Amino acid sequence: MFVAWKKLFVFGPTFLLVTNGFANTPAFELSLKSAEERAVKTSHKLKSAGADHDAAVNQASSQFAFLLPKLTFQGNYQYYAQIPQVQFTPQMAVPFGLNNVFTVGPTLTYTLWDTGSSLNAYRGASKLTEARKEDLKSSHLQLLLSTRLSYLQVELAVEELSLISDSLALASAQYKDVKNRFVEGAAANLDLVVAKRSVLNYQMQFQQRQAELSVYFKDLLAMIGDISPEGMSHPGPAQMEGVKLILKLDSFQDLLKAERDLKIMEPDENQPQIRGRFFEVESLRYQASSQEGKLWPAVQLTGAVTYNQPNMPTAVGASPLQYWQESLGASVSMPLYLGDPTWRQTAAFRAQVVSAEERLNQLRIDLKTNFEKSNELLESLFERRKLAESDLSQSEEIAKLYYDSYKTGKVNLIDVQNANLQSLEAKVNAARIDAQILTQIMQLKAISGKEIPSE
Repeated sequence: MFVAWKKLFVFGPTFLLVTNGFANTPAFELSLKSAEERAVKTSHKLKSAGADHDAAVNQASSQFAFLLPKLTFQGNYQYYAQIPQVQFTPQMAVPFGLNNVFTVGPTLTYTLWDTGSSLNAYRGASKLTEARKEDLKSSHLQLLLSTRLSYLQVELAVEELSLISDSLALASAQYKDVKNRFVEGAAANLDLVVAKRSVLNYQMQFQQRQAELSVYFKDLLAMIGDISPEGMSHPGPAQMEGVKLILKLDSFQDLLKAERDLKIMEPDENQPQIRGRFFEVESLRYQASSQEGKLWPAVQLTGAVTYNQPNMPTAVGASPLQYWQESLGASVSMPLYLGDPTWRQTAAFRAQVVSAEERLNQLRIDLKTNFEKSNELLESLFERRKLAESDLSQSEEIAKLYYDSYKTGKVNLIDVQNANLQSLEAKVNAARIDAQILTQIMQLKAISGKEIPSE
């Protein structure tokens, strides 16, 4: 028989929907690395942080312009409709001015001295640019953390759904066995009811976990900028009844193996959050110095070359006087302190510097504390993982022994169901410990601010 295969690529090769001619079940494949790349490419928060950095760069460039001479082209034109005349004799009257008066030419202005106000303003803007650059790095790290945690949440939900599906299959098989035994008279009606109720319980758990998986999956799709197409409901692992979309993700084992060769360093002064707040402190300090410089005199030089037609008397019939004028001037300005806000503005900036310094100090403490707590929790999780592996193997063996004992009439079916439930809990607990280990590793990466491969 001819089998048709259809392939639909969404957002490039990272996402693949495959329709099998037999099962007719589409599959969605996504690795953690692909999810990270897609999130970085499409994140609006990251784009916003990049725009903030660009704005800071332009602001610093505009502040630098105040350090340079300013060359402008100026012009002034006036027209007087009525010109008074001076009557010297009955036959001679001289107009006292001109109808058209103008001055035009380039003017060069330079601030010779302003007690470092303009220079410190530029330095403050430059430090703010560095702060926004570090904020962009922090946003990148936080985006990676959020994407990774969302990915782990989906993977854990898939694992739990698979475990519940296995338990459901086991409960269904046991129900059929109990039903046959009941027909043969080897099982009581109570056993039949208990077995049927066990199947219903696992079916309800399956429906609940699949709904939770669908919600987590949609959150992940939103994180990576994918508008979920139709037919993305009822997700789950392959070869499972009730699954309408097969999810193919990196397993916990593969993810743990990939993290094995990474050395996570404790956060230091190069951590993006710390560096960002440090540059913010420096920026505020320079801005305070710039504001303080406005309290003192400023000297400005002005030079101009203009072509002039002044408003002055001109003999009748004579051409208006026009000439080139070169001029050089200096001005000194100083604010009057009465009613001037500069003092208070300077004090406000100084207070902001202190506030930013305290936030920086607290950030250092918080990052160090969180790193130590996550590291201790990670070590504890590795120990719990060893215990969980032992508990898992024992619970499976106990469940099998209980059912064998039930078939020989030594125990009740309820004891078998309890053993099966404990076996499921052991499997779920082991999967959750793996997810928690990976979660702590991802958080340690974000806190550290760098991922250094071990040599």
